[in-house]
Order: sequence, then C-alpha cells, then structure tokens
Amino acid sequence: MKKIIHFILSVIILSQSMNVSAKDIIQMDDFFKHAQYHYEEFGDDLFTFVSKHYGELKEEHNKKHQNESSQHEQLPFNHHLGSHTSTIFLADFIENEQIPAPFGNLLSHHFFYLLPATSKATVDIFQPPKIA
Repeated sequence: MKKIIHFILSVIILSQSMNVSAKDIIQMDDFFKHAQYHYEEFGDDLFTFVSKHYGELKEEHNKKHQNESSQHEQLPFNHHLGSHTSTIFLADFIENEQIPAPFGNLLSHHFFYLLPATSKATVDIFQPPKIA
C-alpha cells in the first residue's frame, strides 16, 4: 500500500513540475484527432506533427494554416505562461548623518547589573571533586 501511495505522489509531483494539468489530459483526445487530421491531409507522422505545433515549425505552420487556429487553441500543453520576474537592488551609498534626538539629553541610563549574592554553583555539591 505504501508503494502505491509513493508512486501516486511521485506522479503528481512530476506532473506539476512539468506543468501538466487535468485540462491537458482531457484535451489529449483533441491532440490525437488533430494528429490524425494531419496524417490524412498532409501525410505528417507524429514527430512532424509535434514539431509543427510545439517545435521549430510552429510559426511557419501557424502562418500557412490560420483557418485551423481554433483547433490549435484546443490542443493540450499550449500554455502561455507570462511570469517574468525582475529584481532590482538599489544601494544607498550616501553616508547617514547622526541626527541628535531632541529629548536625548533628558534620558539617562541608570542600569547596573549586580551578581547575585548566592549562587547554586557555589554549593559544594556542584563543585568538581577534590583530590585528598
């Protein structure tokens, strides 16, 4: 039972890392129908079909077959993720001047730490053994 749960969790983590969603799995039927259409009309094998819709030939194929754009939108794995992050770090190199506080002179610090008069560490039981 543990192996099955580990396998399922591994598949879920792998699919999420590859950005595969349930919608993509449902759209696999459209993928195979469109691949069959390309095989019948153009004689494309599976590798050529994938190249035309996801690879190098995608732009050229979209220009030639603009009438199929509605079918192309229904294909799985057509995510347009536009998450760009830019981090800007600006350092302030101007020396900060010490501005005196208006009430700084009125405050006085009267704090003194005194050692306690008795300590448990000074009791004989907590001392190292003495050589006789």
